[in-house]
Amino acid sequence: MHTSGRKPCSVFPFEEKISSDMSISSSLLNYLRLIIAYFNLEFIVFHGYLSIDKSMIPYFGHHFAKMYNEGKFIRFGYKIWMLCSSDDYSYYIKKLAEI
Repeated sequence: MHTSGRKPCSVFPFEEKISSDMSISSSLLNYLRLIIAYFNLEFIVFHGYLSIDKSMIPYFGHHFAKMYNEGKFIRFGYKIWMLCSSDDYSYYIKKLAEI
């Protein structure tokens, strides 16, 4: 039991910043949503030329939102949409299930 009066260290240092705005459950997708929301808040200054692209986050565990793409380099994982600049920088990320 933790008795020193201090809060235990969290796995992600930005968890407190976003958890006040979002209700976080113990689901793996919600934890991934927490990480993506942090990056979407931090990197918001846009470049002049933008493009929308889809990408795949590799994942080999068991989860209902995991997708399978036959014949691709990354066959199992989560599909996401990304708003990217012409200099290979990602500005906004959104999971395919949220669209």
